[in-house]
Amino acid sequence: MLENTTTRTTHRRQYHAFLDQCRDAVLVFFDAQLAELFQNAEAALMDFAERAESNAVQTDPPSG
Repeated sequence: MLENTTTRTTHRRQYHAFLDQCRDAVLVFFDAQLAELFQNAEAALMDFAERAESNAVQTDPPSG
């Protein structure tokens, strides 16, 4: 029984180290992807704002 417990503990440590490596790789990947997303978001939002302003100018009835 003690041997099974020791084996399980050893496997848990091995899996834990592997899962830590996977988690770190995923965090690096997502960090890079989110940085790119936010870099591109500003340009896209400014484009949408300019289009909305342009559309508002086109649809406003002339005052007179």
